[in-house]
Amino acid sequence: MEPSPTRPKSEAPFSLEKSSDTQDIEEGTVHQYGQSALPIDEALESKLRWKMDLRILPTATIIYLLCFIDRANIGNAKIAGLEADLKMQGYDFNIYLSIFYISYILFEIPLNLLCKRIGPGWFIPSCCVGFGICTTCAAFVNDFSTLCGLRFLLGVFEAAMLPANVYYLSRWYRHSELTFRLSFVIISASLAGAFGGLLASAILRLESFGSLHSWRMIFAIEG
Repeated sequence: MEPSPTRPKSEAPFSLEKSSDTQDIEEGTVHQYGQSALPIDEALESKLRWKMDLRILPTATIIYLLCFIDRANIGNAKIAGLEADLKMQGYDFNIYLSIFYISYILFEIPLNLLCKRIGPGWFIPSCCVGFGICTTCAAFVNDFSTLCGLRFLLGVFEAAMLPANVYYLSRWYRHSELTFRLSFVIISASLAGAFGGLLASAILRLESFGSLHSWRMIFAIEG
């Protein structure tokens, strides 16, 4: 019978006890909900939060404001003669309005997944450029079908704007701080409805914008 192998003298037996080099690790530095349990200078934290509010929050609010202005300016364009110029009849205008929400619903979830994959830093500006181009191009259309196509694309680019903004802000603020900041973004949608008509009225007072007139100026300037 062969003798059982012996442990080399150079190897120390395994122990579950903390060694001397782990005794100095400070315990309790992380809160059970992920917040730091270390003492934080509240004055410096408040200063940092204020700087974030000045640089991040206005940008997110203005982006969502422009998003809603481009979405709602069709009503002002209708008053300025859109239907007559494009020879829209019957339910054409209702169809045009509905097309936006078809693409909005279809692309909201896929675009949110894309935003998470590529990051809001690239996704949000790309969508802003997209819905701005769609609105500007609407100033040059001459038929109903082209206008509907642009409206469909507008719904695609605006579909994930609110979730993307929420996701972006959540990367900078705690949950306890996020609700108040999000309220500014949501309020901007109401401001777009309140001042969109005034902006369109001011635009229509212009005689022309380059070679554009009437409702075309609304799309060109607001885009």
